[in-house]
Amino acid sequence: QDYKAIVYMMPAKFGSIKRCNIFQDPDAFKRNLNIYVVSEDFNGNLTKTNDTIKNNLKNWINQYRMVNDTVDIVDANIVNIGIEFTIVTESEVDKFSILQAAETELKAQFLNINEIGEPINIANIYRILNQVEGISDTVDVTMVNKTSALHSAISFDIGENTSFDGRYLLAPEDVVFEIRYLDSDIKGTVR
Repeated sequence: QDYKAIVYMMPAKFGSIKRCNIFQDPDAFKRNLNIYVVSEDFNGNLTKTNDTIKNNLKNWINQYRMVNDTVDIVDANIVNIGIEFTIVTESEVDKFSILQAAETELKAQFLNINEIGEPINIANIYRILNQVEGISDTVDVTMVNKTSALHSAISFDIGENTSFDGRYLLAPEDVVFEIRYLDSDIKGTVR
């Protein structure tokens, strides 16, 4: 059965799960499944799912699970990230307007929240920026772990989790990336 679909079919009266990901626990004797979950707060930001909703979800899944399956509902780790980039504009253009257009384009791309365990395609960020009219080249894109009183407290080693070719920021199976504050967490500079 598709447990992911079952999770998302849970009636709203039992609570809401924004994202989930399911992996078989490699350390378990039986067919134990870890279901990583995350919810959304009233501002649309990711937040840990409260215990009541997790209990409701477990009861909901128990109606559909296979006899040999055991299920653990686990909080996903929310990792707040930022994007810093440097662009070169064509000559004879308003650099500020081009920078603003580039930031706006990236914000539009990151409005939707990633799936749990979904990597971020850094190469695609370069492509998006290079398609903005007036940009002649994107010199640098840097992913930054945002930890502050306003962000998640989870420290995440960006360098250790970047693919060997630098094209992807890899997410472990229990991690979901979030750009919490689009206006301040996506920042560019122009040359």
